Amino acid sequence: MKGVYYPTQIPFVLSKEFSEAITYTEEVVENLRDFVICVWEMTSRTTEPRTVTNHVIVADGCIDLVVDFGSKDIGFAGMSKTVFDDKITTPAHWMGARMKPGAFQALTGLDANMAMDEFLPLTKVAKWFKKKSFFEQGEKPAKERFIEVLSNLAKDKSPNSYTRLFDKLTDTLPDTAEELYAMMGYSPKQTQRLFNKHFGLTPQMALSILRFQKALSDPSRAMEKTNYYDQAHFAKDFKKHLGITPSELVKLYK
Repeated sequence: MKGVYYPTQIPFVLSKEFSEAITYTEEVVENLRDFVICVWEMTSRTTEPRTVTNHVIVADGCIDLVVDFGSKDIGFAGMSKTVFDDKITTPAHWMGARMKPGAFQALTGLDANMAMDEFLPLTKVAKWFKKKSFFEQGEKPAKERFIEVLSNLAKDKSPNSYTRLFDKLTDTLPDTAEELYAMMGYSPKQTQRLFNKHFGLTPQMALSILRFQKALSDPSRAMEKTNYYDQAHFAKDFKKHLGITPSELVKLYK
């Protein structure tokens, strides 16, 4: 979709083991689109114990608000690096909001690095949130309650240039970090500081994530779609910042 950053978690699409054990859904919530890409849900297909292995979580620049109904916990979490061999044990039920890069800082006023590669309980951010009450009401009406929580977080908040930046860069992706600095209108040092604050990422990592997501839409045309001048540079950059190349990721599920 033009002008909209909507990252793909490829295991949800390609992993047969995952799809046999887990039902996964995504829903776009119109009144939250300024801050939330989608609300997702993962539910076991059976109540029988099972472990899904080799589950890869691709770094996408997002910080999610995640609900784990098994442990009865809810909080913010993001990943700056691709995670390999994550294991999912069923039965289980999770729900989450994949928030736009920059949305965590805009909604909470906290630096993004507090939740990137960390788990930050919602109770430490929103004093009004009643965790016990949220889980006591059961799992069935949970999505409605969850959307209410997100709406409360977004109340009286407005999107800013950082919550819009990944959308903008999806269409006009700079070839280099230097071009990004010029686009932002800041020095390299200032840009590094601002990206750490709003995204919990370096500018170079953000560019790699954006290129990676473009490549995932068609790995065979990855170099053409992501402005790389040679295959070696392409592979080195993705390995450095994300830990895997798009073609390697796809091969895991063949």
